[in-house]
Amino acid sequence: QPVGGGYASFSIAGGRAYTMEQRRSNEVVAAYDLRTGRELWTNSWPTLFSEAMGGDGPRATPTWHGGRVYALGAAGELRCLDGATGKVIWSLNILSDNGAGNLPWGMAASPLVVDDKVIVLPGGGNGKSVVAYHKDTGERVWGALDDRQAYTSPMVATLAGRRQLLVVSAERAMGLTLEDGTLLPAGLPV
Repeated sequence: QPVGGGYASFSIAGGRAYTMEQRRSNEVVAAYDLRTGRELWTNSWPTLFSEAMGGDGPRATPTWHGGRVYALGAAGELRCLDGATGKVIWSLNILSDNGAGNLPWGMAASPLVVDDKVIVLPGGGNGKSVVAYHKDTGERVWGALDDRQAYTSPMVATLAGRRQLLVVSAERAMGLTLEDGTLLPAGLPV
């Protein structure tokens, strides 16, 4: 099955493969039937992210969670889509919403859905570097830190007996609380 350009991988769930592609001047989230490769639906918006050394297209792999697809485009467009139909449930641009500039090679960190939040890394100042939105509505839950971001997806891990959000920014690796994004102290006892 031919697909558009870009660097996203696939999320597999319920017999479907979800990815992001560049198709001409649009970023596209596409769902394919896992058995046949047939395209089932697409959702697109006008964006052509291009970088001379890195090429064209979206970079982040969409995240599937609870029947929904959370996709982040290279220029910051975040969409929550119905996994069965591709219909938009909510959308916003994480860069403009947080007063952040894009990274030289575009937004590449996949959204992380944990508990009732979708966590993204816009890299804005004034407590808008790491941001949690409500997974069902797109309303901001919390924002934290002032770090410029990197290209690494956030993840959840239990370290030193504490479940926490792990983030790698342009300056450091850190652990944050999932509840409100509070920075955890370094050197927690094991």
